[in-house]
Amino acid sequence: MNDFVPLKMQILALNELSKPMSNKKFVLLIGKSGLGKSFLLQRLCKDEKFIFFPQPFFDENSFFKALCEKINEKNANFESLYEGLKRAKKSYVFVFDEAGMYEENLLEKMRILSDLPSVGLILSMHKKQEFFQKEHFATRVSREI
Repeated sequence: MNDFVPLKMQILALNELSKPMSNKKFVLLIGKSGLGKSFLLQRLCKDEKFIFFPQPFFDENSFFKALCEKINEKNANFESLYEGLKRAKKSYVFVFDEAGMYEENLLEKMRILSDLPSVGLILSMHKKQEFFQKEHFATRVSREI
């Protein structure tokens, strides 16, 4: 079933997710399992120029490799990814489903990437993780939906 049924709450969430990223670079999409977060993100990325990762990354190497491929960076490591995004002439919005499964270390790397002017991040999760309450991370969250 790939049909999007435009329910009022879904339309509101899509509109909110589609807003331009602010200087705070994270948008958190939070909701219980089965609410349609993944489907909503698929719809968003179909309409927008966002880069969607529907499956969680369980190790940093696969994370770096996937993002480096998307920005056409040859080396798949954090330094190459950071430098490639730093040089980028266009903006990127990376969308990560099931982000609540990520290790703190990987989320910390995402936080560092979010400081770059060319990067925005949308993270979907079942509940707001304690890590997102930390001051150095919370100051980068622009919206919670």
